Amino acid sequence: MGWNYRRWILEELAAAITPDWDDQEARFPSSLSSSTMPDHVRKTQLELAENELRYTLRKIESNFSNFSAWHQRSKLLPCIWDAKRLDQKQRMMERDKDADRQTLEQQIQWIEELAELEPDSKLCADQLDAAAKATLDKQIKNLLERLSHIDPLRQRRYEDLLKPDHTY
Repeated sequence: MGWNYRRWILEELAAAITPDWDDQEARFPSSLSSSTMPDHVRKTQLELAENELRYTLRKIESNFSNFSAWHQRSKLLPCIWDAKRLDQKQRMMERDKDADRQTLEQQIQWIEELAELEPDSKLCADQLDAAAKATLDKQIKNLLERLSHIDPLRQRRYEDLLKPDHTY
């Protein structure tokens, strides 16, 4: 009996404390809408959020097990995406783009450090060469795709250059 009474009290208390958001929005529609926020305020908030995001990244890099920084980062990213007005597809692309680039840069840095420690290592030189070729191939592919849209008269030529059997 005592437990049910406690539960009833907590439910009633929660119902009494919880504001009626529909009523609040009807009374103050402009204050709850983010679209009425001036652009300079939105830009300032975005800059602050991006600065805090960089700070959390530094903390994560110094200690990967910093769950507080991971949590804060998980809260900041949706705010930044909302401020930039990104749709779901753009959000996924932005999230993945940064992670892939950072991973590749980190791996290249490790290989370069290993190459400094072992200057006669053939494997390090081969890996650095392969990474440079992969980056260059990706840049060439992006440029050729862009050119095929910009220059429709030579579009077939650019498409031929994009074929996998073609070497640059």
